[in-house]
Amino acid sequence: MAPELAGPEVERIGPRTDVYLLGATLHELVTGRPPHLAPTAIAALAHAFECAPIGYDDTVPRELQSILHQALARDPDQRHASVDAFREAVEGFLQHRHAEHLAARADQTIAEVERELSSSVGPDLEAQLAEIEVALEQTEREWAAHPRLPALAHTLLVLRTRHALAEERLEAARVFHARLAGTRPDLGAQIEALAETLAARARHVQSLEAIGRDLDLTLGGTERQRLFALLGASWAVVSLVIGALDRRGLLRFGYRELLIEGGLLVAVLVPYGVVRRRTFFQNLANIRLYGGLIFTAIAVELWWIASLLLGVPVRAAIAATP
Repeated sequence: MAPELAGPEVERIGPRTDVYLLGATLHELVTGRPPHLAPTAIAALAHAFECAPIGYDDTVPRELQSILHQALARDPDQRHASVDAFREAVEGFLQHRHAEHLAARADQTIAEVERELSSSVGPDLEAQLAEIEVALEQTEREWAAHPRLPALAHTLLVLRTRHALAEERLEAARVFHARLAGTRPDLGAQIEALAETLAARARHVQSLEAIGRDLDLTLGGTERQRLFALLGASWAVVSLVIGALDRRGLLRFGYRELLIEGGLLVAVLVPYGVVRRRTFFQNLANIRLYGGLIFTAIAVELWWIASLLLGVPVRAAIAATP
């Protein structure tokens, strides 16, 4: 019974009263009980006249709840305009049931993703986001005017932006956030903060790479080994020859020979290093090694000069060479 049938406002009885009766019948089909169930007829009439809004649980689809609320409105002007309009609404619901199911599934998955994002990024998060996207696309194909579709699509973009931020995918976060059209400035601030963090991290990595390159002994290693081997062999051969000549009395080994030998070494190292500077001066490690070699040769020369000036015997000077 419609409220206007239970009260004195008989002038309000009309086609929309039939809409209420059909809505009440649909209510009983959905819930298993009439809308004005009461222990007595008087109580039922009072309940019908009051016509308080009826609540439905989640087992009743949202679109069907909306149809029932409109059909069972206390004010006839708020109901469907006619029985045909009510029938079309019910037929539309039947056609949209699958789309509504998809939207409900998307809503449920959105809640799951939000929980995961609030704790940590789960391994299946991207799959869940893709599932929501597919569900919304199918919903739009089946029911383009779904009342909750814009809100769900907006929430999906928010989740995709948050997920990209959590995985530090800066460009993806910017793309998704741009599609939000300025509705979430808080996410924009997080994107800028991430950009600054990644830039600082990149600078730190570049600094570490530069340090690593400066200390990398593999650069120029082959040529450096050849040079050291050649110098070592040459120095050994010259020293053996001079020593043999000295023992046979053909050459008197003294400071002059030492200074000539050391001077030749310096004279070879300095121009060779200039010519091959791209190899021996390409990083800090090579500079230190080659520079240390030249410094050592010069230091030995200075030691022998000092020993000569101080009158230190040649063999004693050689034995004490640092």
